[in-house]
Amino acid sequence: MPIDPVTAQIGLTALGGLFGSRNAGAGQRVSQEAIGLAKQLAPGTYFNPYTVRTGYGAGGYYPGNVYGNLSGAYGPMQGATSLAATSMIPEITDPSAITQRQSEIFADTSAQLTPAFQQQATDLQSRLFGGGRLGLRLAGESQGLGAGSGMVQPDALGLGRAQQQTLAQLNTQARQQAASEMAQRAAVQQGLFGQAMGLAGLENQLAGLGLNAEQLRAVAALGAGQLQLSPYTGAISAANTAGTNQANLFGGMLGGLFQNPSFFGSGTGTA
Repeated sequence: MPIDPVTAQIGLTALGGLFGSRNAGAGQRVSQEAIGLAKQLAPGTYFNPYTVRTGYGAGGYYPGNVYGNLSGAYGPMQGATSLAATSMIPEITDPSAITQRQSEIFADTSAQLTPAFQQQATDLQSRLFGGGRLGLRLAGESQGLGAGSGMVQPDALGLGRAQQQTLAQLNTQARQQAASEMAQRAAVQQGLFGQAMGLAGLENQLAGLGLNAEQLRAVAALGAGQLQLSPYTGAISAANTAGTNQANLFGGMLGGLFQNPSFFGSGTGTA
């Protein structure tokens, strides 16, 4: 009995759809398994909170913050050096600081000379009195004091000039000492800042160590996850390829059958 062409077409289409749907279902199952595994592996690839400890402190991460903290003697040392360095800033940047220090040095050292100056004046008065020169007076102009300076005792004037010259030299030395002290304090401040910056560098190293460690861990977890998911990629691709091939096969078979007239009979059978 000849096969009706419409019936044949429906049967072949249904047969092809049956095999095609099986392959599609297999691909979907593999895809769902891959998605489930990816969800399980995903947390390992995130940047997770961590702490890395060393002999001089700890570095770590929690959401929104990467930190490094010195421990032991390093922490107090950093605070002390920073405080000492910053406390010196107003002094060494004040233009009047050297002058003020110069005045302090001059006042201290000149006060120490006062008893010696007084003793020199007493000794001079005794010598003048003993030598009969106590009442000797000369015009101040003749001694280089200028017009209107009046009469002066030349020996007492000489002693006064010598003492004033000593004080002038002392004042110069006081300024030199003040400038030297300020330079030394600036050098000390720079050293303190250097120590503070070095300790801050240790903190940065701590933070960097932890950061690098977590990055390496996350990358390793990502690589391991990709390795575990790679078989699913091949299985999904194979299922999709199989479905396409079967669809093409049945399409070809259907086309061949419709092109073969004997498959449906001649259409001129006898009663």
